[in-house]
Amino acid sequence: MQTSLAIGIFFELFWLDLFPAGTFIPPHAPAATLASLALASRLGSAEPRQVLLALLLGLPMAWLGARMDQVRREFENRNYNRILQDARKPQDFRPERVVLSGLAILAAGNFILFGLSLGLLTWLAALLQPSWARMFSGLPVSWPWLWLAASLGAVLSLRWRRAYALLTLGVAAVAALIILETI
Repeated sequence: MQTSLAIGIFFELFWLDLFPAGTFIPPHAPAATLASLALASRLGSAEPRQVLLALLLGLPMAWLGARMDQVRREFENRNYNRILQDARKPQDFRPERVVLSGLAILAAGNFILFGLSLGLLTWLAALLQPSWARMFSGLPVSWPWLWLAASLGAVLSLRWRRAYALLTLGVAAVAALIILETI
């Protein structure tokens, strides 16, 4: 449960500055979150450094989900024209037919695409996990650090030069501390 909440918080912070306004289709956060949860479960570790692999592999699912939503919207535009044509003939007007077919296609397409993508990501995670564990075994990766990294998108969304300057100074200070600590 803790890992699930931590992953959910990570993705909420990661896309904090992106919201659907107008015709913008935001990244599909639920697809990335669900894929990351499945991968973290499959990897069998609740450690943040191991879950980081699941988070990184789950990120492309947000783009894929958004692309799928765009394709669905284009498909629904064609259905809209069909509804307009059917509405001109009141005796044959049955909008539920269009709604049910649209929902069936949406559910089947999402299920198949998500299942295939998750299968590919599971294979990739199993392939990368041994080398990932070796690379990150000595690093102190924790959830607060991952959440801080994810919240950088919110800072950048402010579009305020002073916030950018403060972020740059903070990153430089942390980098300097790390370098001084290793010397």
